[in-house]
Amino acid sequence: MPSYTTADIRNIALFGHGGAGKTSLAEAMLHEAQVIGHVGSVERGTTVSDFTDEEKHGQHSLYCSPLGFDYQGKHLNLLDTPGYPDFIGHTLIALSAVETAAIVINAAAGIEPTARRMMDRAAERGLCRCIIVNKIDAQNIDLPQLLEQIREAFGTRCLPVNLPADGGKAVVDCFKNTSGDSDLGAVADAHLALVEQIVEANDPNKAVPEKLWVQLRGRNLVMGIHEDDDLNKFVFVASKDVGSKQAAVLVVPDDATAVEKVSKKTGKWVAMKIEKEGEKKVVKFTLKPADGELMRVVRPGKK
Repeated sequence: MPSYTTADIRNIALFGHGGAGKTSLAEAMLHEAQVIGHVGSVERGTTVSDFTDEEKHGQHSLYCSPLGFDYQGKHLNLLDTPGYPDFIGHTLIALSAVETAAIVINAAAGIEPTARRMMDRAAERGLCRCIIVNKIDAQNIDLPQLLEQIREAFGTRCLPVNLPADGGKAVVDCFKNTSGDSDLGAVADAHLALVEQIVEANDPNKAVPEKLWVQLRGRNLVMGIHEDDDLNKFVFVASKDVGSKQAAVLVVPDDATAVEKVSKKTGKWVAMKIEKEGEKKVVKFTLKPADGELMRVVRPGKK
């Protein structure tokens, strides 16, 4: 029997032009999850995804291949799709089976037609989208220029969460790390850009100018991400490692009847204690570094 619940399942499809490296990426993910003992090769015809004689001979995917593995307490259903336009039918069917579209871009080739097309199709369906720049260790590539091309093609909200370092031999996490160097400049600059964009996209002043939703004890280490238009549900994520816990206070709106959070033990909504702090009603909570809480404000007639 599986050790996970439906809440732990993630359905992701790899999209991108032929030769972008989707199958090789899927192979590396299977190896990282310890599903396979060694990484297969498209050229040798030893990958899990390209298992038919036609695919092995042509050295590219012809069909949408489902893969599955467990990783860090989650179960991932991964779909490896064909990239060449001749087989687009087998690619499009994957859109209806996933919540997330991962668009794989070959760093050496840049943004190719299938990547653009699938990004548009995923947006039409309202899917979560992320971009994976593959083959960052290739020769004669201009990653800063490629990043600008991505932002120009898909919007300025496209910002790197990870950046290559040491000439493409390593990757640094720009969300958790606030210092260090990368091949594209200082990690601190990339981290600040991410934080500023989240704050700009979820600026509570645009919707409730009279409310300061989150007050922090100490430095500014928490970000609020609103998940619906009426600001009824949101996520708090600790973004820096500055010790064991970070204390924060949520200012409760006047019309709220309760504040709830999702229990990490049961997965159910549980009420949080509302306290008085001066003239305000507040909920006090703490976050561990790089951890998060899914919370919601309950208003009359809303859940």
